[in-house]
Amino acid sequence: MLDRREIKAQAKAKIKGRVFAVFFALLVAGFVSGLGSAALIIGALITGPAMAVGMCVYLIAIWRDDEYELSKIFRGFDNLGRNIGGVILVQIYTFLWTLLFFIPGIIMGLAYSMTNFIMADTDCTAGEAIRTSKAITKGYRWEIFMLGLSFIGWAFLGAVTFGLAYIYALPYVSLSFAGLYEELKKNAIANGEWQLD
Repeated sequence: MLDRREIKAQAKAKIKGRVFAVFFALLVAGFVSGLGSAALIIGALITGPAMAVGMCVYLIAIWRDDEYELSKIFRGFDNLGRNIGGVILVQIYTFLWTLLFFIPGIIMGLAYSMTNFIMADTDCTAGEAIRTSKAITKGYRWEIFMLGLSFIGWAFLGAVTFGLAYIYALPYVSLSFAGLYEELKKNAIANGEWQLD
């Protein structure tokens, strides 16, 4: 499996010439999610999970060098019940683990971190996506944590540039995690641990 430096290097290469397209997709996804939140709590429960999974569809397409038209971010509305259930269950499980102890909450958050990508990439159930995320991240959770931590400099840069650095940083970070998902999936397939179509 590629290490985080190689994943980040590939993300930089793949995002070249696509930064504004990805940033715009993130803005639209955030706006649609915000509309749902502004309307009703029920709206937030629909638009938030749908756009989260839809963005994963979009990012996976870029990583695989497929067509990445903006309409892909709305693919999260397909199989909507499954996507809502998956996102909410992950939030509930992570919250409950955090109540138990803070560190286990972080560890289980990392374990569930690929759930949205799995739902974006397969027709599995929410439960299967969560179980698969736990399985494919096993042994790699420290690497996932360090990948996230490695972007802390971008957070500071975004703050001192009044958010301008985020135009590049948000697509870069998002695509890096899509690449991480791809590597975890390939690793699981190679080891005979991938049970989904």
